[in-house]
Amino acid sequence: MPVKKRPACKRSAKGEQNRSLQQSQRRATGSNLPREHLWMLDFVAAGQASHQELQVCSDHLRKQKQEHGVDALQGRVLGLGSEPHHRAVLLEGALDNLTELPVAVLYERLCDVEALSAKVDECKLQLFTELVSRDGPVTALERPLSNQNADLLLKLDAALGEIMGHRIFSNIMSDTPLGITQGGREAAFVDEAFEISMKRNGTYKCAGNLFWLALRRLSRPNVPILQKNITDLQATWFAEDTIPTEHPYQITVGVTSGSAAQLRSEFGNLVRLSPEEPDVAFILALAQQISNGACDATLKKWKKVALTCSFTFDKVANEEEGFWRSVNLRRRLFYDYEKLSLSTTARIFALIDFKQMHPTLGNKKLAQEYRAHLQEFRGSTEKPVSDHFVDVAVRSYNQLFCSDVCKKMILSDEETHGKTSVFNDLSIFDAICKRCHSTADAVWVLSTLKDLISGGSWGPKDFNERTLLGKNQGGRGDLVLWIAKREILQWVLTSWLTCGPRQENFPNDDVELLKAKIASHSDYRAACGGFGVKVDLTWQAEMHESTRKVLSFLESVIYGTRQDSHLKSAIKTTTVPKDILAQEPFAAQLQEAKDCRAKELPADALKQDEKVEASPAAGAMNFTEPELETLSRLLPEGVTTKDLDEESTTELKEFVQLAAKRVDMFWTPVLMMENREGMQVELKPTPVASFAKKLKAGQNLLIYMDTKVAGESSAQPHCRVPAFSSKVPRESLGALLKIWSLSELPDNVVVALADSYRPGLDNNLNQVFIHPDGDYLTKSRCLQHISYDYNSIIARKTISRGIINQVEGLHIYTRDTLAVESRNRRFYDGKTSGTLIGPVVLDTYGSAATWRLSAETKKKLYGKQGKSLAGGAGPQEDRPVFTDGKEPATFWGSPRKLLAELLFSLQAGMVLNLAEVDGAMPMECLLSNIPCVSVVFNADHAQLLHARLVELTVQEMSDPKSPLHEAKLSLCSIQKAEGAVAGAVVPDALEGAVVGKVEVVARSLLSK
Repeated sequence: MPVKKRPACKRSAKGEQNRSLQQSQRRATGSNLPREHLWMLDFVAAGQASHQELQVCSDHLRKQKQEHGVDALQGRVLGLGSEPHHRAVLLEGALDNLTELPVAVLYERLCDVEALSAKVDECKLQLFTELVSRDGPVTALERPLSNQNADLLLKLDAALGEIMGHRIFSNIMSDTPLGITQGGREAAFVDEAFEISMKRNGTYKCAGNLFWLALRRLSRPNVPILQKNITDLQATWFAEDTIPTEHPYQITVGVTSGSAAQLRSEFGNLVRLSPEEPDVAFILALAQQISNGACDATLKKWKKVALTCSFTFDKVANEEEGFWRSVNLRRRLFYDYEKLSLSTTARIFALIDFKQMHPTLGNKKLAQEYRAHLQEFRGSTEKPVSDHFVDVAVRSYNQLFCSDVCKKMILSDEETHGKTSVFNDLSIFDAICKRCHSTADAVWVLSTLKDLISGGSWGPKDFNERTLLGKNQGGRGDLVLWIAKREILQWVLTSWLTCGPRQENFPNDDVELLKAKIASHSDYRAACGGFGVKVDLTWQAEMHESTRKVLSFLESVIYGTRQDSHLKSAIKTTTVPKDILAQEPFAAQLQEAKDCRAKELPADALKQDEKVEASPAAGAMNFTEPELETLSRLLPEGVTTKDLDEESTTELKEFVQLAAKRVDMFWTPVLMMENREGMQVELKPTPVASFAKKLKAGQNLLIYMDTKVAGESSAQPHCRVPAFSSKVPRESLGALLKIWSLSELPDNVVVALADSYRPGLDNNLNQVFIHPDGDYLTKSRCLQHISYDYNSIIARKTISRGIINQVEGLHIYTRDTLAVESRNRRFYDGKTSGTLIGPVVLDTYGSAATWRLSAETKKKLYGKQGKSLAGGAGPQEDRPVFTDGKEPATFWGSPRKLLAELLFSLQAGMVLNLAEVDGAMPMECLLSNIPCVSVVFNADHAQLLHARLVELTVQEMSDPKSPLHEAKLSLCSIQKAEGAVAGAVVPDALEGAVVGKVEVVARSLLSK
């Protein structure tokens, strides 16, 4: 009988993160944190502390623990708090004599320690947060720093003794430097010139005598100098078999006075600021020449070098200024190396330039000739020009740099990242040339590399020859994966979308739009965003739902990395796109899009069935503070994100991101402006600017305004509608005509204005239809009536008396007579060709469908723009009082069912809502896949409304009866939180709302 083995435990996402952070800690500090201090890593993950700060804190904690001996502790309860699980615990002694204690006491002590542990975790976080915010503990030096170069100074002293003892150098201290006329390269030191230049510029440059320096004094004696570096310099510049002609480096001296006389008194003891290694190398080499018995003629040439050194005198105020000048002079050498040394790409071009001078040389001979002309620098870290280097350089030039596109991509990345560019590594070029068999493949691979690195999750060090090519010669590494992605993208766009019977193919307009938007990495990022960049997604609303599912699939598989593990498994057996996508999970994902397309085919069901949103796009979504505040209000009492496991957290976050993405796809807010020019600027980048190209046959652009919610009355807003102003609709309509370059309304534009139960408002409404040039627009009015349910009106009032008006006029304007398809109304009795809609049941103020806000938030929502000044005595009706202190965002909101009916009856394919408050219209547009542009009062209103729409979308996704229902959302692994959610108390404000367990938990994630 076969033995079933339990599969190996998979490390959780949190475990993977901790493991990665521990590796980073080891690389950054050279040591690991002890197990009891691993909680500190959370601060690095949150960007609140560095690895070095963690190490300092950990070291101090360990040291204190050793000094005070607090290894083994036990807990003793001092007293209980207000709740049974609140205890005050005292630590005392070690856990000894446990064998004598009864079981009940052991359980009590264990309970105490667990309670203590939770409290300690809380205290640790508070203490560490305070520590990180400060400068950190002052660490005393165990011993003072002293001279670190004693051996070198002994050698230097012996060398100087050898030199000074030779008759040619016996008076070298007093010898005058050699000027240009005496064989030098620059003017010699002159007292008067020194004083003038120091007074004017604070610096003076001339030829000087090397032995003016305090050669036995190092610029920073406490900093170790590697004698190997001096030996390498000596072998390169002052070799025994050569006679130097010049000192190779500039010597910088620090002076405190501008007096030449004072300076001369210090000759032989001048303080050097520049690196001393070249000078020490010269002294040691000269002493070696004398010891070897060099002739006088040779030594005189060495003396000439000492007397023609290039000196720069810089004025420094004190020792500390001299210290920093010395440090920065050394750093400048490194900077010069960084900027002047050739990158790998530049070295390839330099080699190719040499090859053009010798076109008949083979690669091996070319490498030999090139190396023969290079000056040898002992100890150089520059990679040699080997035979392999030449082979790769020539191949890379032919395959990559001969393509202007590839060359531009590589050079632009080097312009951005300098020497840290991923392309500053010959093995990268070698790997690309081995796997890319066409220029198109190379362009795609280079784009993928740049795209991954620009996202921030990957760095140049993450890519090397092994990861790109695979573990062995025939391996299939990242390059094969990326090229397979390109072939999959091409196959889906050119073959899969158009395969099968023609009538079942995906719409040609959708396919062409996809090709234009996602054919390359740059096109995809510009159209779909990602990496925290927000872009306009409304173009996706133009496509059918099935095509959007294909887009989501390609986003995840091609431009994301989450499905790379499945792809890597698939390409082990085949790299043919059709065969790869026939495997799971790809086949099921594409079949889902096919099934969705099959539902869209009947023309009468085109707009009714495209409801299910696609999977989330790659890239993170950032939520604003108002969104977090609004969505977190649905969190039940007693439920926190700690109740969820890592897998549930990740999955639920994706669904919240999906909801936010769908809102961005179909809804665009614009700010209310006071003039036509301002509205023109706001409306021009929105979908309504090019509506004619986006509407299908028989669809209209609906310009809608409910005058009841066009602001809020400054007095008694619960029973007074705001005063009507034609300014916003008139200026908006004028702005659109200017954008469209038209003098009259287009035939497929419908303007619908609700008169707020004011039949005499029609004359004021006519003032809306004035062309920017001053002429009235040609229009035809159709007056329809909305009848409201009597009981639902009374439910909104605190006092009911007299006649209750149940009818509101809906004034519909078109250029010619309104023509709509006659069909049964969607929700109410009658036909769409009739003039009566109703009876409409209004939402009560206490229902979950009503958006209610605190007084402070509501004030931010309306701002100055949204307040309508009221005059004269008003109705004597008390304002509704709410126990939680929150009020409806508007007292005159329409039910979403009525707005959905208007969209259906007026055949809306796009909406411009001129009076937006609570998001009811955008939400119905979102459910019907209709782009909606809303005029909002201010930026705060836009943020609050976005959060509201995300909240409503999450509700729809978790409701099995909703067209947006996501079945996978119900399958998320939230077992750990189910008990807490089931026992949670739902706030009164949500009574009657469609809030399931999964949805509530999803909202709780936003509190993070």
